[in-house]
Amino acid sequence: MASAGRFWKHVRVLGLRLNTWRSGTARVTLPLAIVIVGWIFAGYFYISFRKHERISEQAHFDAIVGATQVRLEQQLEAYKDVVRGAAQFLTGATKMDNEMWKAYVQRLHFQERYPYSSAMSISVPASTEELPALELRQRALGFPTFRVHAPPLMAVDGSVGEHFIILYMEPLTPTAIGADHAMEPHRRAAILRARDTGELVITEPTTVLREGIQSTAFLLFMPVYRAGSTLDTVADRRAALKAIASATFTPQGFFDSVLRPLQGQLIAEAFIGPIASAKIGRAHV
Repeated sequence: MASAGRFWKHVRVLGLRLNTWRSGTARVTLPLAIVIVGWIFAGYFYISFRKHERISEQAHFDAIVGATQVRLEQQLEAYKDVVRGAAQFLTGATKMDNEMWKAYVQRLHFQERYPYSSAMSISVPASTEELPALELRQRALGFPTFRVHAPPLMAVDGSVGEHFIILYMEPLTPTAIGADHAMEPHRRAAILRARDTGELVITEPTTVLREGIQSTAFLLFMPVYRAGSTLDTVADRRAALKAIASATFTPQGFFDSVLRPLQGQLIAEAFIGPIASAKIGRAHV
């Protein structure tokens, strides 16, 4: 009987110890479970926040790109409007000379409104046979060193029969006066297309020389026809051509002026054709 009593006593003690261990385990497990659940919720909220942040950043980027595209289109249209307006002015002009062109461009506040453009100019068509008389006439009008020559990096091409000679430019670049656009293939192609269609045409990238510095540029050409001429056919438009109004702008200046308000938000690069082709501009904004 004594042995049985000691046995049940040990059982009760063991049971007490088991209960005590279970209570201690519960006291440890509950806080640990709370911590783990907290980590899970924290991770979930962090992932959700980052996802929302990425969506917000993408939306912001898309908005910037969309706004930039609109600004680029608006700026290009502004350039086109200036050249179209010049062509319209020249159509009705009774004469074309340096002082008239200088006054007109200054009234436009061209350089203030478009500081990254290099110049506006007037070119006239001439055949090869007419070039000597054209040179003499311009020398008599105040350009004593006037001569017809090729644009920068271009050689005189004797096979060209139609010429388009720069007579007046504002701001004036003396070395550009007398340059023959027909000697540069991109310029010639754009002028011929403008003349035949009656529409404004932009060249492929070409080289210009301003104050001794060569740079890549685009030229916008708009045909000027004699007032009252019939312009129904290509032949009519060719016969009625009076002059070519043009404006020159550099791609670097163009993109800088458009993207400057986005300073610190965008880096843009411009290419002609595939990305692997020649780069025409880079803007850090």
